[in-house]
Amino acid sequence: GTGNATPYYQDITFKVNIPTKKYGTFSWFGLGGESHVTFPAVDKENLYVTNDGSLRERKFVSLTGVTGFSHSYFFTPTTQGKLTLAVSGLDVDYKETFYKTVPDSIAFSKKNVQIKYSVGYTINKKFNAKNQLTIGTNADFNDLKLRNDHIPNGSSTLTILYDTKAHGTLLKSFANYAYRFTDKLSSNIGIYHQLFTLNNKQSIEPRFNIKHQLKPNQSISFGIGLHSQIQPLEYYFYESTNNLAQIELTNKNLDFNKSWHAVIGYDISCSKNLRVKAEVYGQSIFNVAVEKTPTSFSLLNSGADFYFPSKTNLFNNGEGYNYGVELTVERFLHKGFYFLFTSSLFNSQYKGSDNVWRNTAFNSGFTSNFLTGKEFAINKKSSIGIDTKIAWAGGQYYTPFDIATSKQKGYVVLKNTEAYSLQNPNYLRWDLKFAYNRNGKKTTQKWYIDLQNITNRKNVYIRTLTPSTGKISTIYQIGFFPNINYQITF
Repeated sequence: GTGNATPYYQDITFKVNIPTKKYGTFSWFGLGGESHVTFPAVDKENLYVTNDGSLRERKFVSLTGVTGFSHSYFFTPTTQGKLTLAVSGLDVDYKETFYKTVPDSIAFSKKNVQIKYSVGYTINKKFNAKNQLTIGTNADFNDLKLRNDHIPNGSSTLTILYDTKAHGTLLKSFANYAYRFTDKLSSNIGIYHQLFTLNNKQSIEPRFNIKHQLKPNQSISFGIGLHSQIQPLEYYFYESTNNLAQIELTNKNLDFNKSWHAVIGYDISCSKNLRVKAEVYGQSIFNVAVEKTPTSFSLLNSGADFYFPSKTNLFNNGEGYNYGVELTVERFLHKGFYFLFTSSLFNSQYKGSDNVWRNTAFNSGFTSNFLTGKEFAINKKSSIGIDTKIAWAGGQYYTPFDIATSKQKGYVVLKNTEAYSLQNPNYLRWDLKFAYNRNGKKTTQKWYIDLQNITNRKNVYIRTLTPSTGKISTIYQIGFFPNINYQITF
């Protein structure tokens, strides 16, 4: 997904589980990772080639990590409590540099450091075979150090978008009551609450589901609930200057994005190794952050690019909706053979402050995956296997370039009044993997070759524009790629 630029990454994970007879179960867990990628300053890899011939080299570096402890304890055979303590961190560094023949100047610099301390406790009480209550609370203490400098389009001056050290705590609590009416009919009713102390916004959310076991191998279910989500943390600290030349945080009082979810599901086990599941769902989204002046912008599309758009003066007046149907057919591994088929048909729309309904960036319309594999035993210790995967999905929507204005101004300008009106071709990828496994007394070794995108399909990654010429170029995702691996498990 990065064109011809090569991403580098590495990670480590661990978990230590210590059960005791009298004091419950203690766990220590952790995860850490680093990744970086550089987009060189060449025409076909660059989104922002200016009319004076300058190019922008883009570099992303990301560090992330989390470690924590948990303690689970049964006070009685029917009452269990679990304590979780954790600290996590995220360090994101993104820089764009103007280039001609030598480095010229910084065009965009972003350094976000977020440290989060989390504490939570959950109690689960089973009164009898029909009644069970679960309650819990959690607090995330966010320590933020955010800095973003950029040169706005049409300017030559490096400007501070935000520069802050701040704290914000997200407090969450919930209660869920499970009741079994009969052996075939069960239900859950719950309430969820969250409070963001940065601006004292809060949300109370009811949730409910019911499940009917039609036969021992068939069930139908229905669920509905209200859900909310805070904005990306950096958005609360974007700076703007008012008429009195004073710095304002115009996004600080943004409320949560909210949505009602509803889903109906049918699940059937055709045999002990074959399961079919179908779901129909709908989602009504409201309170979405959009601009106060009428535009097509909506935070519902955030995540479609590498970084969040730099927007101030936002308020919660946007809307959106999703609906669709999903099908899963799964054969569990039996006699060395398995397969999994998943397919989803859906529609995803949003409305910005200009009151026009449009496709979201993610409205590809459909997505399907098929996986299957077979393992053949050579002897008691060795086996060979073949696995394959086919992914097929609709293309994502994108916004067309305003070529005439881009030529005039010297930087890329989009036709935002036609936001997400064009769609990329469908995505198709076929992978094929051959493996050899050998089991030892204390270790398992695995050699395999993974032939990714064996048809060498040119799936669109992104489209770029050179303003000086008006030329549109297409960067494609990775083509045929043989990936050879060796894995040892102790």
